[in-house]
Amino acid sequence: MLKKKYATALKHSEMCDIAFEVGPEATVFKAHKVVLADCSPVFDTMFFGSLPETGDKISIPDITPVGFKMLLRCVYEDAIHFNTEMEAFETWAAAEKYCIKNLKEACETFIVNCTLSSSNIWCLLENALVIDQKSVVSKCKEYLEKNTDSCLRAEGFLQLSLNSISCFLEISNSDVSELILLKSLITWGRCRVKEGKASTLRDSLQTVIGRIRFGTFNKSDIIAFFDEAPDLLDAFESTSIIQHLVDPMDYPLPEWCCRITWPRNNFCKSDMKIDKASIKLSKRQKINKSCCGSRRITLRFRDAVHMDKNGNFPCCKSSSEF
Repeated sequence: MLKKKYATALKHSEMCDIAFEVGPEATVFKAHKVVLADCSPVFDTMFFGSLPETGDKISIPDITPVGFKMLLRCVYEDAIHFNTEMEAFETWAAAEKYCIKNLKEACETFIVNCTLSSSNIWCLLENALVIDQKSVVSKCKEYLEKNTDSCLRAEGFLQLSLNSISCFLEISNSDVSELILLKSLITWGRCRVKEGKASTLRDSLQTVIGRIRFGTFNKSDIIAFFDEAPDLLDAFESTSIIQHLVDPMDYPLPEWCCRITWPRNNFCKSDMKIDKASIKLSKRQKINKSCCGSRRITLRFRDAVHMDKNGNFPCCKSSSEF
């Protein structure tokens, strides 16, 4: 009954003895110290501890107005209802800060049970990582494996933090090619440069570029890509990757490259079989190439040093020259 009276008083700003300036815009919320202290040990210490707050205003810049408003509703009315995932995350931050256990648990329950879609997946992943909700992170990864294409085209992808991108690239499977994944990553990286979060594209992607499976690319595709994004790798790195795709035995990938050799978009653990004979590659690779019409030559790639813009080695009159 007493709390109900206080709730009515709050609606009319009556008998309030404390005001909070919440968020970067300092949105003002009035409240009653005794009601807040009754529901939160943090507020209890703040107002009635050995060193209580003496001012009539308290600044809370790290909590959103939405989250704090939901906290007050819970404290005064025992009402907990969320309309969106973001509302639940913002409320969770307030509940965590002021140790209101039942509100925090309600937030987590709502977040865990929400329906995933390409429009909310990135928001959920980003915030689940912040609050360390491992079950939600796993749920997001499972969804991303089956819906990578639509999620990459969603607006929220370009606003992801570096931590979320790293988490996303941990997934083993996807419904898009590695090339599309890389191009999306480049677009994200360029946005970071534009926003001043990184000085160059390579700097922006430095800690995540090693997650890309360059060994699974088609040679012609990667050559065309390097032409489109010349600022991603230096000449030695791009050449090394192309040479590896032509002759993996004699030309290793750069040390920082991912060593996984199966594509994300057609890998199935249960179907994977290792053919020992298939990995015993000859160091002399026979490549059929057309030279001056229909002649075929055999190249020994480790002795070739130059490639044209299409990643091909120059034609020679006979294989003996190699």
